[in-house]
Amino acid sequence: MGYNSSLRTSQRIDTGLKVDPRKLVISSVLQLSQQELEQAIDAELNENPALERLHNDDQPVTEESILKAIAPHELKPRGDDRELWRSLPTDDDTPSWIDLTSSVTTLSEHISAQLLPSLPENLRIVGEFVIGCLDHNGYLFEGVEEIALGADCSIEEAESVLNLLKQCDPPGVGASGIQESLALQLRRNDSFEHKLARRIVLDCLDLFTSGKKAKIARKFATNLEQVDAAFELILACSPFPGDVFNAGNFDRNKRMPAIQPDVILKRFE
Repeated sequence: MGYNSSLRTSQRIDTGLKVDPRKLVISSVLQLSQQELEQAIDAELNENPALERLHNDDQPVTEESILKAIAPHELKPRGDDRELWRSLPTDDDTPSWIDLTSSVTTLSEHISAQLLPSLPENLRIVGEFVIGCLDHNGYLFEGVEEIALGADCSIEEAESVLNLLKQCDPPGVGASGIQESLALQLRRNDSFEHKLARRIVLDCLDLFTSGKKAKIARKFATNLEQVDAAFELILACSPFPGDVFNAGNFDRNKRMPAIQPDVILKRFE
């Protein structure tokens, strides 16, 4: 009888609840108010110098910060409003693709910006018609009569617009062909070499293309050195004034290097 009684007592003791001391501490901490919790933390820090208070200065995680980290493109505005894109603040130094996009000006836009403001109001429609007649090389193959008929103006008005057009940049624009284009480019300087180069282009272009410098020197009663200088001026001109606008990102102040022949044959007269 005594044995059975001691067995039941032992079973009651063994089946009792076992509480984790850490849970008791947590339970007591949760019951503290904010002020009491701060006091308890300060007391622990004073008693244990190995403890250190960590200050969390990080901003709370927001949906915007998450998108910025994993999908920054989702924060970009929609649509093609370039001014809106450029006005948005940015906190990084990465250039936008809009800033890297070159602004390409066409030949017609370039000429319009020069010609139209210089024309009276009643002739601007003529200027727009003439600009629309230019081909991609900057040549104008329509004659004065055709322009006057197409723009519904007088021949005198068409001629005045054409004269202003041929003064625009790039030099040589508005010419009816290569010969006139070269002459227009060379007329912007009044030095002797430029005048000689213009006369060569207008009067003896065939001698120039065949390289007969001695004949040209005798024709214009000059020496070979001046003829050589005139040749260099002609070769520096562009036969197609509008080609700098056809290449897109082309440096308009640089010309493509000429093809260098392997062998040069000279004929002495």
